[in-house]
Amino acid sequence: MSKIGLKIVLVVCGAAFISMLSMLIMDTIQQEETILEENQHTRTELSQSVIHGLKALMMSSSATIAQSYAEEQKLVSGIDDLRIMRVNGVEAYRDNQTILEVNWNRGEMIFPLRATEERIPVINSSDIQLNQALERRNTVSFYETGKAQEKLLTFLTPILSEKECVRCHGEHKEILGVVKLTTSMKRVEDAIWNARYSALKLLILSIILMSALTVILIRYTITQPVKNVTRAMTEVANGDLTQMIPVLGRDELSHMATSFNAMIGKLIQTYTGLQIEQNKLTTIILSAREGIVVTDDSRHVVLVNPAAEKLLQKSSGEIIQGGFMKLVDDPDYINRQLLESETPSPDASPELITYQGRTLHLYAAHIHGPSGDEIGSAALIRDLTEEKKLEEHLYQLSYVDDLTRHLSATTCWSPAIG
Repeated sequence: MSKIGLKIVLVVCGAAFISMLSMLIMDTIQQEETILEENQHTRTELSQSVIHGLKALMMSSSATIAQSYAEEQKLVSGIDDLRIMRVNGVEAYRDNQTILEVNWNRGEMIFPLRATEERIPVINSSDIQLNQALERRNTVSFYETGKAQEKLLTFLTPILSEKECVRCHGEHKEILGVVKLTTSMKRVEDAIWNARYSALKLLILSIILMSALTVILIRYTITQPVKNVTRAMTEVANGDLTQMIPVLGRDELSHMATSFNAMIGKLIQTYTGLQIEQNKLTTIILSAREGIVVTDDSRHVVLVNPAAEKLLQKSSGEIIQGGFMKLVDDPDYINRQLLESETPSPDASPELITYQGRTLHLYAAHIHGPSGDEIGSAALIRDLTEEKKLEEHLYQLSYVDDLTRHLSATTCWSPAIG
């Protein structure tokens, strides 16, 4: 995958990971709250069930087995401890206090006294939760730590007096006792941990699937089109103007491909026109009888036509290596030509030079761009050898008699003599 594709995948997956993680955290928290609420509701109902069972035993005059009933409830799954207490926090059914009160209120010995008594404090009478349960006359729950440092959830549920209870317990008792039910939070914590673990696995799986899907989508919708454009631009830079990019869809990348294809079409038109003009110019330069030498802005020779090689009797390589100022092995002559081209004089006659047995007229000038900066130099070389010979021959004919080989009488009219 390309770097841009990798960056897009990282950004998309990072944003999705944060979003999904936030959603899963919120969902997990909600699940934990639901588990805790369900557990608390279940244990509250269990406390009420124990109370209803106790009242049923008492109404059926089976109060003597209430202690056994309470002990059996401890065997119920999820209950770690269950105590039936008086309002002062002392465990009931361990002494004869309640039996004496009931027998007194009934006026007869309904329940026999216990042979042995014991006082077992369960909660201090000043305990805040106990007092809250008694004041609210409703279940109070709170968390505490057990002996093995495990987390426990304890419920304190008041046993409210009813009409049927007045005969045994009297009218002044509104609360007969308190049921203390303690349950371990290990199962709840395990359930919460399982929920978190499941959420984590779901998150990892979702990220993997989403990453794979994102990579596939980005590869075919972004990375591949970008690669096509990059490859086509590289080929164009290397001179291949036949590159065309397939246009798929109507997105920005498709517009890019369309613009690229349109640009290539215009480049081909421009290149074709330039090629035609270059061919014309090349034909003119190569077929010209005058020698042509051109340099760039660094005075390096970049063009030499065959006529220049013939007139200077040098190869193009020798001309390029020697440089522009040594075309005729006379830098001062070339420099004078360049200076004269900068300040042309209408009365100045061309300065001829004899080089390699030829009479040459060499015109050199600087080439300036639209901004006025020098972008190169050019030299135009003409062979005037034959013209010079013909001129000398005509001169001889005009001053020498062919028959007598003496000066003609017309010499007296010559401006040079006269």
